[in-house]
Order: sequence, then C-alpha cells, then structure tokens
Amino acid sequence: MKEKNNEEENLNETNKEESFAKYIYELRLKRNLTQKMLADKIKVSDRTISKWENGLTVPDLHNIRVICKELGVSADSVVLEKSTFKDHFHNFLDLLKVLWKHLFNNIFKVIFFIIFILLLVYFINNYNAINIYTLTYESDDINFKNGIFIRNKSYNLLFIDDITLNDNNYDYEEVKVTLYVLVNGDKISLYENNGLDDIFIEELASYPTILNKDVLKSINKGLYLEIKLTDVNGKDKTYNCNISLTKEFQNNKLTYRNYQINTTYDNDYQIFLNNKSDLTSNPVEYKSFAANFNSNDTAKMASKSAEVVSSNKLESLGYSYDANSDTYTKVDGDKEIIYQPRMKVLYTKENFKMLEYNAYYYFEKNRIDFKIYDRSKNIVAKFRYLTSSQKIYCYIGNCKNYQSEIDYILAEYRQISAIL
Repeated sequence: MKEKNNEEENLNETNKEESFAKYIYELRLKRNLTQKMLADKIKVSDRTISKWENGLTVPDLHNIRVICKELGVSADSVVLEKSTFKDHFHNFLDLLKVLWKHLFNNIFKVIFFIIFILLLVYFINNYNAINIYTLTYESDDINFKNGIFIRNKSYNLLFIDDITLNDNNYDYEEVKVTLYVLVNGDKISLYENNGLDDIFIEELASYPTILNKDVLKSINKGLYLEIKLTDVNGKDKTYNCNISLTKEFQNNKLTYRNYQINTTYDNDYQIFLNNKSDLTSNPVEYKSFAANFNSNDTAKMASKSAEVVSSNKLESLGYSYDANSDTYTKVDGDKEIIYQPRMKVLYTKENFKMLEYNAYYYFEKNRIDFKIYDRSKNIVAKFRYLTSSQKIYCYIGNCKNYQSEIDYILAEYRQISAIL
C-alpha cells in the first residue's frame, strides 16, 4: 500500500513537472521570445531553458520568481496552475497586441475595405433618391392652398396651387406675379406671369434651365413670392411673401417612413386625368404631372367613379354621360359644356369670331377663371371672377362686357345643382 502511494506521488510530481515545462514553453512563445532571449533576461544559459521546457529539470524558487516577473505572470499560475485576475488581464493584453499587429500589417487592406463599404452604402442610399418638401407661406396678404417641391435624381418639380390675395378692395388693372430665390444676394427669378395662375415648374435634372445647382441650393433656404398690382392710373402696389420649406420625406437613408403626397386638392392639372378632351393650352405639363400620380390614387379615383350611378341624371338638361370618366357633356349652340362632379368644375368652351372662349367654374372655390385665345393660342383676355364678392380681377386685355358669360355658367350650375 505504501509503495502504491509513493508511485502516485511520483506520478503527480512527474505530471506537475511536465505541466510546468509546457506552461513555460507556451508563455515564451506568446511573448515572441527565443530560448536565448529568455535566458539572457533571467541570467541563465539557453541550455537551462531547454532543460526546463523539456521537463528534465525544474527551476528553483528564485528563478521561478524571475521567470514570472519577466513573463508578466503570477507565481501561483506557474506553481499552482491557478490563474489570477492579473494573469487574465495580461492574456487579454497579449491578445490585443496580436490583433493590433495583424491589423497594422494589413492596414491598407482594412482602409480600402472600409472605404469601399462606405461608398457602396452611399451609392445605394442615393441612387434614385427623392426628397419631398411642403411649402408654407409666411404672409398676411398672400396665401395659397398647396405647395410642393420635389427633388429627384431624374427631375425636379415645384408647384404652388390656388394663389390668392387677401386684399379684395384694391381695384387693379394689371397684375404681375414673380417667384424668386436669392443666390449669393442676387435675385433670381424662377417664374413670372401676368396673373394669379397656379405655378408649375418641372425640369430634367440633367438639363436644367431654371432649377440649376445654385438655385436648388438656395431654394432649401427659402423662396419668395412677389405680387405687383397696377391700377387704372398706373399706381403700383406690391405684396411680398416668404415661403419656407419643410422636409416631409427623404428616402436616401437606411430606414425611412412611407410617404404619399396628398392628391385630394382640386386644381387645373387634375382635369387632364379624367377628361380626354384638350382642356388646357399646355397639355405637356399636364401629362408630366399626371404621370407622377401614384397608382393608389388612380385606384381610389376609379373606385370612387364606380360608385356613381351609371344612369344619366342630367338627361333632362340635354347632357350625355360618360360613366368611365364620370363626366356630363352637352352642346348648346356654339357652346360645349362639360361638368365633372368629381373634379368639382364646370367648363364651357365656345368659338366665336376667330376667338376661343374658355371658362372654368371651380364651384367649391367660388371662382370662375376666364380665358380668351386667338387662333395661335395666344391669350387675348384673362380674368378671374369671385362669386362670393362678385368682383372681377382682370389680368390681361379688356375684361369688361363679359357679365353675360358669367351669368350663363352660373345659371347652368344652378340647374345642375337643383337635379344632383
């Protein structure tokens, strides 16, 4: 029994010696030291280090302390094979040194990879990027119903709908509307017109004539709207309005919320969507605007149209009905009359004495827009009549003696309203 215990003790001692030898060997390799380098540090020969690592001999207590100091470990880790916090910390530092060395040796590869990833993310996020801003007027004299500015990689679009003046007491003969920005302190005009028409500007981003790079940069800082009125005596009165932009949507981010432009407003551009006739002198702008409508909007409009009863409710007034476009049409002498309940507009067109007379009655807005064209489609006369105040605002030409046209379209609308 005693001999068995002695054999076990001898075996444990042998295992400890082999474990110690392996531990010294591994520590030396981690520190990137040769046997000669470690031997010089602890003042012994490299042959002695070789014997320790091969388990042929074991260092004395003094040499163990020197080894621990030079290798940065505790004596417990060497003798008792028990790691302390200090040992773990040193092991962590050793790992960091190895990683840093590897990183430093491949620094150019790492930098190139990071730059490539950043450029890739930037390209993906900005390819076909779109920014949508809403326009808000800051004036007590000028207001408008809707304003949108859309920036896209393909095109840029800006429109302002239903511009009105709060001063209805000023009797003016002419009006001039100017939309402009300030570029380096200089006034750059984006739009000019002799009337309070809706402003619509659309350009390809690759071929800008108005919305160039400097202008687009300035638009983000703000827009300015100026309306100049001139009375019969040649006296001018000017109104100014600052227009601020609020970003509603931007998709050049990794995550973004969905956004859909509100298309419930009523303006001249929507007429193009539901009327096959040419109701405007500039169908190109109408078509480009209509092309950008969301398919959901088209579905909603179609659904709403399906709700309309297919029978002709205005047959007694001489109207024919198109259920697909929800449009009533009739001919009264030289006049063609079109009523669109969904668009809330009544339109009359008449050719007389080489001129074309067009009147749009936006009954929900309480206004009639009247235009007269010659054969070359040049505007001869243009005015707006407000049904609430019964006042005419003349923009171009002689706007007098058209009260009969106003009375006609109002009387026609009253007959339609009485039935519908």
